[in-house]
Amino acid sequence: EYYPQMVDYYKWLLKNKIDYLIMGQHCYLKENKFHWYFHKDSPIEDVKKYTDDVIKGLKTGLFKYLAHPDLFMHSQAGFSKSLEEESRRILKTCEELNIPIEINLCGMRKRGYNGQNYSYSNDFFFDLVKDYKVDVILALDAHDPNDINQAELDKGYAFAKKHGIKVLEKFDIK
Repeated sequence: EYYPQMVDYYKWLLKNKIDYLIMGQHCYLKENKFHWYFHKDSPIEDVKKYTDDVIKGLKTGLFKYLAHPDLFMHSQAGFSKSLEEESRRILKTCEELNIPIEINLCGMRKRGYNGQNYSYSNDFFFDLVKDYKVDVILALDAHDPNDINQAELDKGYAFAKKHGIKVLEKFDIK
């Protein structure tokens, strides 16, 4: 998560405790409380806040890559011009800052609203990726040891191939 209030702590972590940070934006802090960006059928204003916060976080230079850049699609019934604009803002920023994005396999594995698949990794979003010079990695986002297997990775490679995306075989975290 990127919380502006935590930037000094993130810097301390990077200097003293960890090698890198991954940005996976889910919620924001307001009045010392966590607020989720997305609920079923979230309005476009929530998606715009998510996009703004992602861009601000990426511009800090503290994060190595952007996890599930299309997470906002989890709360959407379809794709619209407004959602395309927000997607392109994220992709343009990643291109400008040379920050890789992730095809997240957890979203393909889990179930979402009304028994439907989570809407990420999202076909509409990843159809746009070919318009940008953005590196793409696969991530299992394993919440259970059983999630770590070749079949899961194969799904991710098939998804990338379907969208004409070349996945980095090796991602250098240093």
